[in-house]
Order: sequence, then structure tokens, then C-alpha cells
Amino acid sequence: MRRHRFDEVLDQILARVEAGESVDEVLCDYPEQAAELRGLLKAYFALTPLREPVPPPPGRLVTGRRRLLREARLGQPARRETGRLRAPLRLRWAFAVAAALTLVLCLTTGVAAAQSLPGDLLYPLKLTAENVQLALVSQPGDRANLHLDFAARRLDEVLRLVECERAVAQEDWGRPAQEVQAALPEIVQAEPEEVPRLLQRVIELTEAQQVALREIRLALPQPQLLHLDGTLKLLEQQHEFALQAMERPELLPQPEFLHLTPTMPLLQFAPTPTPAVEFLVPPTPTRVGESP
Repeated sequence: MRRHRFDEVLDQILARVEAGESVDEVLCDYPEQAAELRGLLKAYFALTPLREPVPPPPGRLVTGRRRLLREARLGQPARRETGRLRAPLRLRWAFAVAAALTLVLCLTTGVAAAQSLPGDLLYPLKLTAENVQLALVSQPGDRANLHLDFAARRLDEVLRLVECERAVAQEDWGRPAQEVQAALPEIVQAEPEEVPRLLQRVIELTEAQQVALREIRLALPQPQLLHLDGTLKLLEQQHEFALQAMERPELLPQPEFLHLTPTMPLLQFAPTPTPAVEFLVPPTPTRVGESP
């Protein structure tokens, strides 16, 4: 359907609906364009109430004067504006408002989700956004960096919860170390030239996490100390592993020797002339949108 013909159809449909016909009755006459027209009409009629109509001046004197001046300026009789021109303009206005509202909503929601903490309504949206980031990255080194970014983010969330005197759940204490743990298999499969830098980042991150958690340990109630101490233990193991791997890269396992089971996740290394290194870790948390 050509553009001007489409505008005429919109004008006719709006006129018929405003005259009292239902949308379904009108769209029966346009079966090929019914789906597109229905969406346009729905947006238009939903947003039309947002407009504040300007009341006409008393006696329409101002309007008549404007038309008289326009007629004199153009040197021809003033023409009555047709619905064919009004309808597209009204629709364009409606769509512009809809686009603006949608953009504002997305930006506002995204910022709020990024600042959310565990237990907040928008926190699952924050984790979903992280899942999308991971899904868009295929290189192991880049995925490892993302997991380490998330580990720093999880620790910041815990510290903010403590600062706000909000309860910290058991899974919240373990999330920083679990993100580091998720980065280790990716580091194993990363390009050799990337491995030292990634291991160095693990060393620095786990050390900073231990310092931060120990600083708040004395201020925590007894029931939460057990969860915090478990996280500290795992961070110590990860820190030690990264230090050893930096000094002796041969300790890094090959992908086929990386064994993770649902019942007892275990980072296990293949037998070598040196003693094998094993780390017991808690189950990796299931992110929103992922299968367990």
C-alpha cells in the first residue's frame, strides 16, 4: 500500500471509529493491513488522552482572523483542512510520545536496576543484564574478565547491605567467591598470553575481598559469621591457587581435566609429578534466566 493511500485509510478508519463504529468492524474491511492498523490505532487511542486540548477562543474570533490573514497572504480562498492531513500528524505525535516514554522508562529502569541490591525488586533484572553480557561474549579471556567484574560488584553489594544495616543472606556472602570460581575455568581456556594478566587480577581481587570482609567481620552478628568465614576460606584458596599458577603455569589444568559435578563441585587437576591441587567450592549460583 502506497504511503498516501495508507494515510487515506488511516483517516477513514479514524473517522469511522469516532463516528461510533468499533475497531474490529472497521478493520474487517482491510484484512491485509489489519494487524498493522490495529497496532497503530491502539497506540494512538492509548496516548490521545495525554494531550491537553486547547479550548477555542470565544466566538472563534482569533481563528477567523488567522484564516483571513492566511487567505490574504496566499491570495486564494482558505481551504478546509482535511482529515487526511490531520490523522497522520496525530499519529506521528502519538508515536513520538510513545517512543519518548519508552526511552525514559528503559533508561530509568536500567539505572535503578544497576543500583539495586540483593532483595530489591529490580535485582533479578540486574542479574539478567549480566547474563546477557556473558551470552554476547565468546572468548574465554573476556568471559573471565566479566566474571571478575561481577565478583567485585557482588562484594560491593554485600558491603552496601552491611552499611545500610540490611540482612545479608547466605547466598549473598558466597557470591563474590563464586564469581571468582566461575572465572577460573575460563582462565584455563584463555589464550596463553592472557593467562598471567588474568591470574594477577584474581590475586589482587581476592586479596582486596579478604581485606574488606575482615574489616566488617567484627561488626557482624554471630549467625552471619559462619557464612562470612566460609567465603573467606574459599577466597584464601583461590588466592593461593592463583599465586601458585603464576609461579608454576604447569599447575593449570587442561580443559578435559576440569571436573565440576552438581553434587560436589570440585576443581580437580590432572596427576602430575607435583602434588595435585584441589579446591572444594560451593555450588555456583543459578543466575536468572539460566537452567540449574
